[in-house]
Amino acid sequence: MTEVELKYDGIPAPFLVRDRLTQGYTRPPLLLNGNGNIALGQKTAAALGNLICQRNDVKPAFRDLLMSDLYAEPVGHYPDGHRRIHSVSQEFSGRKVFIFQNPWPKPDIRLFETFLMIDAVRRGGADSITAVIPYFAYGRGDRKNAPRVPIEASIVAQILEFLGINRLITLDLHAEQTMGAIKEPWDNLYASHLMIPRILKDIDSSDGIIMSTDAGGLKRAIAHAKRIKARGIAFVIKEREVDETSSHPNSLLFIGDVHGRSVAIIDDESVSLASVKTAVTEAANNGANKILACISHLKDADAGDNEDFPKMWENLNTMPPEFVRLVTTDSVDHLSQIRNHPLVEVLDTSAFWAEVIWRTAFGVRLGPDLID
Repeated sequence: MTEVELKYDGIPAPFLVRDRLTQGYTRPPLLLNGNGNIALGQKTAAALGNLICQRNDVKPAFRDLLMSDLYAEPVGHYPDGHRRIHSVSQEFSGRKVFIFQNPWPKPDIRLFETFLMIDAVRRGGADSITAVIPYFAYGRGDRKNAPRVPIEASIVAQILEFLGINRLITLDLHAEQTMGAIKEPWDNLYASHLMIPRILKDIDSSDGIIMSTDAGGLKRAIAHAKRIKARGIAFVIKEREVDETSSHPNSLLFIGDVHGRSVAIIDDESVSLASVKTAVTEAANNGANKILACISHLKDADAGDNEDFPKMWENLNTMPPEFVRLVTTDSVDHLSQIRNHPLVEVLDTSAFWAEVIWRTAFGVRLGPDLID
């Protein structure tokens, strides 16, 4: 008799996996995937299923049963466009549920889908709810920079907390001060764990320079430089033509020594590549012989979702000859012309997210290899 044939008073027994911490049996975590970047959610679920089989004593013959109890895509819409949550066959009660959602493109719709999933899970009696949001929409709205304006990042975080999440996990948050907006645990992970091995393929750390697109990104650049023991850092002091939402930054001053050296430019997100193009141009003009750009969240989309995509495409195709590669992650779903561009390399993050979810579900600390 197998596990799934066991019954209790005529009720089919749930699928259980061994919890190595308690040495007892527990339900596997449940991953609910929103409509933002479904492909990444599916790959993450497959990788998570493999981890659970390897680490929680699940026999290979039961993998398909595990996967059917591990993952669901519950988000649909009504004929009039309103979002809806389909009835999920898996039980929420007493389970650790992970809401996996990437709110780009269509951040408002994707965030609302996330809110609905959280509410459905909370009402279903989940033991805990973790929102895994690789790209945190509205993250740039991290401060009050003018009279009578909202702090958008804080609003999004507080709504998530109000709806009942127990933990929030993000990747390369634009401003880590946003984590202070809520009292629930917030793990902000770093793409550097994925980017640095790729950087070292093109950049000799003993003579390489890590560069930020502006002074605001210096902390991120310094962290990368320390990890690879780079020779130094560089950055651009810039201004924008109108305000900080403009896609036309102007370089005021270049700081750093890049002459005859390889340069890796680090940025958390880009909607037009304008800042990256400015940094690449400045590095080339100051004598860099090889330039690589690493962007955690490259927000390409057609003109209906990203009005600056034509600028992104133009900037990508008019880089100086010293520019050799644009490396990004699949945190957002990319257009085919970006994925297939000869200068672009998209890193698969599914194994990374599977590891993060497994550790969170089974009480294993994320640091130091994933979070520090």
